[in-house]
Amino acid sequence: MRRLVLITAFAVAALGFNATSAMAATWTVTPGHSIQKAINNAGPGDEIVVQPGTYHQNLTITKDDLTLTGWGAILRPPKQPKGPCPGYLGGVVPGICVVGVEQRVTGNTIRGFKIYGFSGQGIIMFRVGDTTISSVTAAWNGDYGIAGFHQKGGAYVNNVAHDNAAPGFYLGDSRQAEYRIVGNKAYNNDSYGFFIRDSSYATVLDNQARNNCAGFLLLDTDAKSPMGHLTLDGNQSWQNNQECAGEDPGDPSLSGLGILIVGGDSNIVRHSEVWGNVPGGPSFVSGGIVLVSGTITGASDPTNTAINFNHVWNNQDHDIFWDRSGSEIHFLQNTCGTSDPAFICS
Repeated sequence: MRRLVLITAFAVAALGFNATSAMAATWTVTPGHSIQKAINNAGPGDEIVVQPGTYHQNLTITKDDLTLTGWGAILRPPKQPKGPCPGYLGGVVPGICVVGVEQRVTGNTIRGFKIYGFSGQGIIMFRVGDTTISSVTAAWNGDYGIAGFHQKGGAYVNNVAHDNAAPGFYLGDSRQAEYRIVGNKAYNNDSYGFFIRDSSYATVLDNQARNNCAGFLLLDTDAKSPMGHLTLDGNQSWQNNQECAGEDPGDPSLSGLGILIVGGDSNIVRHSEVWGNVPGGPSFVSGGIVLVSGTITGASDPTNTAINFNHVWNNQDHDIFWDRSGSEIHFLQNTCGTSDPAFICS
């Protein structure tokens, strides 16, 4: 997947500011002034409060323990992007870039912003820990809405991602992530609503996905260290009927998928409502909840997977589909109309 290749350039970038503060302070930014300047001057424990208004700026955070608050603040692309992140992302411009290079950046909070129309991601994080993104709207961006790579601890809480040209929410390459993805909404994205790739130990709770090509995609591409220990609980996924062509030659097209699990170990899907997912174009598989082997991506068959207590209806080709691969696969008390194998529906 070509978008992911560009991110690795961060590992050799020389980024950062080193401002520190002896005690916590509040920095207030008003329209017409620089948010980045406040970030550069702030120290650990400080809060940058961005007043309501529209700011044509892209932002970079390379330090720990900042709170960036923007209730009523709108970020839009500047005429002349600043900072190092666009150069290391192949020229595309993210709205907010949080990156740790020599060591992990930790303890930041970003909340309240509306991030519209950037050529890259609304928010992108690389090698970041214990950082919370909350009550942010990321829309009409040219790549992911909100994305994190190589994460350790943190959360997406009560955000909205819509009309982005890639998945609304992404967590990737994050073993032992200890992540929470709670109360978010993803719709009208030109890809998946929620995409978790090669990551483990995350709770995905009470989210909504609609009108993407797949509502939730859990993808394993690494047989040596499988995606796993993910718990999806109480999510809703409906009418994800767009068609997503494969990004690279050989990638399958996807459409009409509520929840798709490819390989993985010790994953749970429970108490979910999944309905009305019907393919709007070619798709290698479709349905409400779908579990297939990871061998199609070079990984392994699923193991220790539980799909229980879900309500799944009016999906095509089946409400629940399992390709019969793997071991210790359990289906318990799922309310559905059609399934393959037929025993899955209660």
